[in-house]
Amino acid sequence: MSKTGADHLRRLDDGRTIYIDGERVTQPARHPAFRRGVETVARLYDVQAAAAETMTFDSPTSGRRVGLHWKLPTCHADLVARRLAMTRWSRETCGFFGRSPDHIPTSVCGMLMALDRFERHGSARACALQGWFEHARDQDL
Repeated sequence: MSKTGADHLRRLDDGRTIYIDGERVTQPARHPAFRRGVETVARLYDVQAAAAETMTFDSPTSGRRVGLHWKLPTCHADLVARRLAMTRWSRETCGFFGRSPDHIPTSVCGMLMALDRFERHGSARACALQGWFEHARDQDL
């Protein structure tokens, strides 16, 4: 089963430290500065879970269903599937949510597809990127 809105909300309640205007925020999902954005992201994950066949895939390392935005495209069909999944999320917000959950995975996928550039600056950097990508993908962060 893929990540749901409830999963997303539960993950935010992990004791992380957030400050806004000098105030420590202990429950970001309920704080007025974050509440609406958090609700929107939770709704997007519910859309993804409801359309798991077209918006998720099985992670090659964990076997868990994760967002299609984490899939490294290898052919035209993969690119089309990713675009359709991202378009679905964009339509949910009428295109007005600039940093939806596909933003970072898409950027990191691009970096991973050029892993050789990181390897030129040291195998440790490339290994760290690969490891973080797999962790983030498998958790659908």
